[in-house]
Parts: sequence; C-alpha cells; structure tokens
Amino acid sequence: WTARISDVGEGGFVDTQLEGPFDQWRHEHRFVAEGPHRTRIEDLVEARLRRHWFWLPVGLAMWLGMPLLFAYRALITRRILRSRTA
Repeated sequence: WTARISDVGEGGFVDTQLEGPFDQWRHEHRFVAEGPHRTRIEDLVEARLRRHWFWLPVGLAMWLGMPLLFAYRALITRRILRSRTA
C-alpha cells in the first residue's frame, strides 16, 4: 500500500492511496480542540472498492474491519498519551 500525505497542518492531514487494494481511497484526519488539554480526532474516509476477483474481497474485509482498527488505534493513542503525562 502506497499513500501520499498532504494538506498537513494543525487541523489534521489527508492520506490518499496511490497504490493498494482500493480503486480509490482518501482518509482525512481532523484534530478538533476541545479545550486547552483535550483534542478530538475525527476520521473521514472515502473509498471505492476495486472490482477485481481478488481485490474486491480483500478491500471489503478491510472496510468491514475498519471500526475495530480505529477502536484499537484510539486505545493505543490514549495509552501513549497517558504514559507521557504520568
């Protein structure tokens, strides 16, 4: 999977698939301040499955597993941030 990172700034960034399992993939990461010591991360993912005998089921499995992946990322991010403030 090859992606390009763009639109990097305080408010987030975008990764766009150049090569990979999807026909099209754009993932926007938004950082929303909720106070002086709290930030919410919002994800906006736009994807189109590749119509291919192999890549269609691979992409579909990845898409369906995405909520679990994001939940895991949130857990790990919280652990890392807590360990740095302790």
